Amino acid sequence: LRSDSLGRSSWQPGTRLTFGYRMENGWNFSVSWLHLMSANYTGGAGMQGPNFSNPGGLGQNTFLFAPVYNFSHLWVGQNPFPPIPFFVNPTSGIWDGATDMTIKFSQRFDNWDLAGKFPVFETENSRSYAIAGGRFSWFWERFEWRTVKPSLITDGVSFQFQESPDSAARYENTLSQRMYGPMIGSGHEVMLFSGHSGAFGASFECTGSVLVDITKKRAKYIREDEVTEAKRAQNDNAIVPNLDLSFNLTWQPIDGLTFRAGVNWFNYFNTFAMQDPVSFNLGAIDPPYTKLFYRYVAGCNFGFAYTW
Repeated sequence: LRSDSLGRSSWQPGTRLTFGYRMENGWNFSVSWLHLMSANYTGGAGMQGPNFSNPGGLGQNTFLFAPVYNFSHLWVGQNPFPPIPFFVNPTSGIWDGATDMTIKFSQRFDNWDLAGKFPVFETENSRSYAIAGGRFSWFWERFEWRTVKPSLITDGVSFQFQESPDSAARYENTLSQRMYGPMIGSGHEVMLFSGHSGAFGASFECTGSVLVDITKKRAKYIREDEVTEAKRAQNDNAIVPNLDLSFNLTWQPIDGLTFRAGVNWFNYFNTFAMQDPVSFNLGAIDPPYTKLFYRYVAGCNFGFAYTW
């Protein structure tokens, strides 16, 4: 099992709400919130190896191992190999002699825009405008790894595995990036044609910002019964240039009501990422975080607006 054994990427739905006020001179001010639902990816490893490999004479090849080290006796876990006396444990640690390991990676994205739009050039069928305001973007990611090491209970005739809270542990690595900064840009709208069914048009917007990335990095090991844990917290900062692009087709069947469909690209440069999310040194947890030169969020949007 590897931290990149999470399957293919996925598309997630989201919502955007915008409220604003338009003045008689064409100036308008708005606040907009975009939220994408969490994308979750999972993977796991169990007792059966690939290609139904040889389990071993004592079943030793059906157990899992991970190189976690530098831990106290509170992380030893149960002994899966009876009838060895309780004070002898040939497998040291919850991660040695485990029967189940699962991983999960979660991501979500939020964006707030506080913007003003100011007409620059306008004709009967088109208009151009400038955009200025502030932007808040938030990338939230978490990697989770759960390990279970049950004890083997036997009555001399049959046996079964018994899971206990002191023999299960979780590792969590959370990366939260809140980015704040000013925003400027421009947009253009054009009416393509109008008829009995209403007016059809197109619009394009481009906005850029320089965001201050306030990053929280949190990594920890915790026993399932929460008797003990080890964790590390770190804060970091970076400057993240941002460029957002959007293209939309619009339909206005009546005055004040507009339907819209289009595409969006949210582009970010110089953000943090957890490409190697696991730190195996439990006594001094310190997973590496790398810088991504470029990441983006892209998708389609469908919606409507009512203006009065």
